[in-house]
Amino acid sequence: MVDDASTDDSASIAAEHADVVLRSEQSEGAAAARNRGAAVADEELLLFVDADVIVRGEAISVLVGRIADGWDACFGAYGALPPPSCRNAPTLFKNLQQHWTHTTAANPVRSFWSGLGIVRGEAFDAVGGFDLRATRGADVEDIDLGYRLDRAGFQICQAPAALGDHHKRYGLFQMVRSDVMHRAVPWVRTMARTGRGHAELNLAPAALAAALSLLLGLGAAGAIVGRGPSLFRAVTLAAGLCGWLAAHLRFFHFAITTAGARGLVVVPLQLLYGIYAPLGGALGLAAAVADRMRLRGAGL
Repeated sequence: MVDDASTDDSASIAAEHADVVLRSEQSEGAAAARNRGAAVADEELLLFVDADVIVRGEAISVLVGRIADGWDACFGAYGALPPPSCRNAPTLFKNLQQHWTHTTAANPVRSFWSGLGIVRGEAFDAVGGFDLRATRGADVEDIDLGYRLDRAGFQICQAPAALGDHHKRYGLFQMVRSDVMHRAVPWVRTMARTGRGHAELNLAPAALAAALSLLLGLGAAGAIVGRGPSLFRAVTLAAGLCGWLAAHLRFFHFAITTAGARGLVVVPLQLLYGIYAPLGGALGLAAAVADRMRLRGAGL
């Protein structure tokens, strides 16, 4: 267990259960902390688990089984429903969204998830572990690792039966900030830096089509407000919203089937997500351009 300079009793509690506890005097970030743990491990397989995830009993055997089948890395997902203490609207939405996105991904995938993910030690070492340039905090260092594993020829899969319970409660503002500043922005910067980016998970064709449909509909709505209604604008608005709804219909059905009437909350929150996620992507693109300009200025 790697304790990245926690300010509570995490290290002392972990010492009662873990074989080895590595404690940092100052926070180094998730990538550096995980590399420290991997450096002292002497097993053939490395299993990463986030601090706020409780692994369900069968998950580890599922992940190990996929490695035994010949995959080089494999990751799971959050359970569809968050723990009972965390079931406010934003948290319910994020859990359902992440579970759906991961468990419906087609194998092989070209990304990785360290919330609950396993990788062969030789593959991890071959690409140099987590890249400290990917992030200072904890957001896309695992996606970056997946891109480099894929580029090196290693095979990654997703295992829908490997689940963990995510003990994190989101507020609405916290959810938006996390998706923008800790997902969209660093993800785009990572794709620009590595030259990698694949049509899967959050970038799957259906997700991109939904985003474009929503932007089309919002553009038409803005034109109606600014210039007045017209048949063309009304049809464009209807087509955009219908396209967005059609792209997410299976997800909405899954959410309502899983969470009952409370699952309806995913509809307005997915609409909100469809607005701010592209804005986060645009901010990430601007940051990537700034990164490139700094490198040119430094002669790199």
